[in-house]
Amino acid sequence: MRFSTTFAVVAGAIPTMVRAMPAPDVQGNGEYIGTLVYKRHDVLSSRDLSLAEKHGVDVTKMIRHSLIRRADGDDITIWVHNSYQENDTGEEEDSSTSEAALAARAHVWGGSFDSGLHHNQCGHSSFEGLTSDRSAYTGGVQEMYRWANTRRGGFSLQSFCCGGNGNYDNIVIAGSNSGANARFGIRQTDEDRILPGRVGTEDIRDLAGDSLDRYQQNRNGWRVAARGQMSCATGMRAPFVQAVNIQWIIGRVDQRVPGT
Repeated sequence: MRFSTTFAVVAGAIPTMVRAMPAPDVQGNGEYIGTLVYKRHDVLSSRDLSLAEKHGVDVTKMIRHSLIRRADGDDITIWVHNSYQENDTGEEEDSSTSEAALAARAHVWGGSFDSGLHHNQCGHSSFEGLTSDRSAYTGGVQEMYRWANTRRGGFSLQSFCCGGNGNYDNIVIAGSNSGANARFGIRQTDEDRILPGRVGTEDIRDLAGDSLDRYQQNRNGWRVAARGQMSCATGMRAPFVQAVNIQWIIGRVDQRVPGT
């Protein structure tokens, strides 16, 4: 099933993501134990570097954000592009939990996301299902959803050149012990790359939740993959262009498009 959306950018308007379809119940599945949030400038050990390689992470471009502990032993490491900027934690975090305490002690970044909408930068998106028997397992995408749902931050794409040669640049990777690591990647078309866009954690949450709702399939294990296009803010004020089109993908790190 594919949804197509026509984008209309109104001068002076900031695109807003419509609330996603009901998200998968990742909080109530009995697997989640807790989350360890790393400091941004922690030095990676040789073991960490080996784990990054296993997860398909380029450590020159991405940093380790957090470790999500699961009762089934398939822990998920969240890696984010080093352009990521975070202002505060999400609404669902309880200040009495160890997870929130760890997050509070972690280094918090400020920067170009200086408005109240920093975690919500994009508008309606098109969707195309790509799920195959080689796609990412749903567990990684569920934990990507959980991570994005409890963070308030985003990615300013001006710090790197996204989608060169038609490739998607990974901005979030959910690496697991079981393999088939999940990624959220973005790219801009040549005509749109003149102005960088922004993608927020709420946008990633909605896209991950919708992709799971629509396209997860039992294909030698539960898997999911999808892609689409959305209109995202540039952070510029009128009379400059305030939104650009960004193409996104959710799929397996080591798979090329199509059949991700």
